[in-house]
Amino acid sequence: MTHFWKELRNNLELKRFNWNNIFTVDTEFTITKEGRLEEPLLTKPTGLAEFDRMVIYGLKRMKKKWESAKVNGLPVNYRVKFTFSGVTDIVD
Repeated sequence: MTHFWKELRNNLELKRFNWNNIFTVDTEFTITKEGRLEEPLLTKPTGLAEFDRMVIYGLKRMKKKWESAKVNGLPVNYRVKFTFSGVTDIVD
């Protein structure tokens, strides 16, 4: 998940937000048999609509082909839950 987090963080513009707070976001999405990230949603949004939209957009922009899950050696769609936290820029 380290690579996933790095790619997602590159898609987020955290410097646009400066409410000087720690945030936690719970997300869910599907990794398809073909390795695409689809159907992202926030199961625990931050409450700031613009920030939450940016997170969804950041997930949708991830173009990397992910390795799909396998059952009996065959690729299957699977649902992923991912929680991340961070700190917005500090306001002086």
